[in-house]
Amino acid sequence: MNNQLNLTSTTLLKDLRVLLEELITKAEASAFEQRAQLNHSVQPTKIPCNLGNPLKIASIDSTCITLNATSSNLTLAARATVITHKPQGGYLCIRSSPIVREFSNLDAVVGQSFTQERVESVVRGALEMCIIKRLLEEQQSEMILVDGVLDEPLGSPFREFKRKLVSEALSREVDLVGFSKDSRLPPIVALLSGGYAIPDTPWFIYASQLSFSGLDGESGVYVARLAEQGLTLRVDLISRRKAEDVFADLITSDRYYRGYPESLRLAHHLTVFTRLEVLTLKVATKRVEAPIIELGGRRALLLGSLKRSR
Repeated sequence: MNNQLNLTSTTLLKDLRVLLEELITKAEASAFEQRAQLNHSVQPTKIPCNLGNPLKIASIDSTCITLNATSSNLTLAARATVITHKPQGGYLCIRSSPIVREFSNLDAVVGQSFTQERVESVVRGALEMCIIKRLLEEQQSEMILVDGVLDEPLGSPFREFKRKLVSEALSREVDLVGFSKDSRLPPIVALLSGGYAIPDTPWFIYASQLSFSGLDGESGVYVARLAEQGLTLRVDLISRRKAEDVFADLITSDRYYRGYPESLRLAHHLTVFTRLEVLTLKVATKRVEAPIIELGGRRALLLGSLKRSR
């Protein structure tokens, strides 16, 4: 990844603002998740690890927290991290500065059922989609990994924007891969917890199609184990290529911790706000009053942002 990618650039922030305005007004739209239609005779397919080609991958994760909440107003802080793993090895991290956004008169806009957690989820999703859009436009990677599903239920406010991202990724021949540790769909839950006759070899099983129309290749929802003794994960795949080739390249292009991409783990840990950062943001946005000593002193205030909270 080169210096062109700026996670708080004017263009990205404008995209985020426009998308959030649209999403917030549609957030109560009904979403219907399609039920997976599974072939009960499915058998795991071994992943040919030795045939994979190392690709330049970009892994994205984001977080969003509430700094202040009243009956109709929310002040939120979000940020995202992109971890790039280059074919020659090593990781490169780009983390955005905190993006603070205030939402006013939520009750008048979307009604009583629009919860604080829902607003945080909308902001996280919007931020990640805007970053994927920039990565695709600037041709920053050959494969993009996200934590979560790529599919979007019918009626979801995200669906149209994500459909355009999917189309753009396919046209640029960039693979999109989403990792989920669990699933709400009972048939996929059964696959995630099932035992198979390939105990130590990376494998995948095709589970169901994605709800987007016109997908090329072998795009779909898979259940896979990507490392020996690793956990079984739901993997959403959007690609023009054969699934076997994508999984082989995926394994070759990153390290894995219990079957989960190391780059996504790094993105998660570098994105989460620490307790000190939360308090500092509240002070900076005048949501609380606190002297420097309560923040741990000047040294902690300047150097403590990466220290894990207990």
